[in-house]
Amino acid sequence: MTIYASAHHIKGGWIGYQYVSSTSTTTTYNVTVYLYVSCTTSGPTDKVVLGVFDGSSNSTVLTKSINNTTHYNLTKGTFNACMTNPPSICYNVYTYQTSITLNNNTGGYVLAVQDAYRIDNIANISNSGSTGITITGTIPGIINGISYANNNSPQFIFQDTAIVCHNASISLPFTATDVDGDSLSYSFTNGLNVANASQNTSSNTPSAPPYPSLTYLNGFSGQQPLGSSVTINPTTGLISGTAPSTTGEYVVAVYVKEWRNGVLIDSIKKELQILVNNCTLSAATLDPSYINCQDFSFTFSNGSSTNISYYAWDFGDVNSSSNTSSLATPTHEYSDTGLYTLKLTVKNTSGCQDSTTASVKVYPGFNAGFYTQGTCYQSPISFFDTSYCKYGAITSWYWNFGDGAVNTTTQNPTHLYSSPANYSASLIIQSNKGCIDTATNAVIVNGKPDLKLPFTDTLICSIDSLQLHAISTSAKSYSWTPTGNTIMNENT
Repeated sequence: MTIYASAHHIKGGWIGYQYVSSTSTTTTYNVTVYLYVSCTTSGPTDKVVLGVFDGSSNSTVLTKSINNTTHYNLTKGTFNACMTNPPSICYNVYTYQTSITLNNNTGGYVLAVQDAYRIDNIANISNSGSTGITITGTIPGIINGISYANNNSPQFIFQDTAIVCHNASISLPFTATDVDGDSLSYSFTNGLNVANASQNTSSNTPSAPPYPSLTYLNGFSGQQPLGSSVTINPTTGLISGTAPSTTGEYVVAVYVKEWRNGVLIDSIKKELQILVNNCTLSAATLDPSYINCQDFSFTFSNGSSTNISYYAWDFGDVNSSSNTSSLATPTHEYSDTGLYTLKLTVKNTSGCQDSTTASVKVYPGFNAGFYTQGTCYQSPISFFDTSYCKYGAITSWYWNFGDGAVNTTTQNPTHLYSSPANYSASLIIQSNKGCIDTATNAVIVNGKPDLKLPFTDTLICSIDSLQLHAISTSAKSYSWTPTGNTIMNENT
């Protein structure tokens, strides 16, 4: 990007692409760079420089200057009536669009845009005013003999005006869609720096990967950017939990990974600075849904507890004699399996009232389990699913074999380990009722047993006998050949 000193204004961004056409040797894409820029500071936004790098060698393939295409403003104009000290939420979103044609290759490509200046005083990283930002994405090449060059990247949905109050429940959607119908998974990841950011300078051309990670302050990391009380749903991309107690800007980076038939083909990273505000919300706040696949009992609590003086819970369990409660954190035992609607109404000390609903799913009797057969690393190990589902049916099996390999399509797979070791394998199952459970077992993969034969080639007469002795510290059984009358006690 074109950067000037003291232009501390970038708040995040991401890169997406769409497949256009291909020949036998090349593929053309439309690439869009999205930059989030602070509404309260100024800085250059006229152009960015896109770098494209070979996914195998990291060598530069091309660089291209892209002029600003569109600009619009994301703001929050309406607030909950029970919120005190509502904050100002504002981003300027700049887009930069271009077309690139790349040679078809095996390793795919890495896309990158860099800026040497973030905003100042970010709460979860050190020296943010002297820290840069690298925005990246990948285009797949050939994986397991299959070309994925005609892929379209996931596209993030713009839902970036959610309010975050300190010490309060949060709900931040980082949701994406995929026009190819591929499966998407979400995870927190490290925000990326710029190699020369410490000198407060930036070249127009992005440097080649790999890129340095940000340095996070104590209590935070790329995997816990808002602290240990905040997580991201790997299926929906919803960030939820309890916000940090310290107000300020926080770097949050999310990888959305694209899976096709169980194969990871692509990943796009979106980064955004989230403002944790000095506001309070006296509201009824519930998770979108609750599910219990073990028993009938639930304990509920309101996600926003500031100045609440009145609680009215309706569990939706009309056949229960204890269908309501006025406790702040009630426990309810549902009378039967099924789908219920939970309702919470609250009032604060000023009389402001708020209510909300959530779905409750009760489907006990759901347990993951499996066992294995085989112990030798040169032979396939068989995995057998023994999971139990009383209500509905199991619809997906996700196997992690403990050596970096996964299987997402087979109920009873086999796996060939490359070396002897003790592995921790796991199985995640999901039902059509929404139940999810995990089982983990140790898998001991043995190498060849050690064997010593303390004798050499020996010449004996045909009517004589010779005692043969084998020594091993790990063998459990022995088998001598040839069998029959030639060797006696051939299994000792």
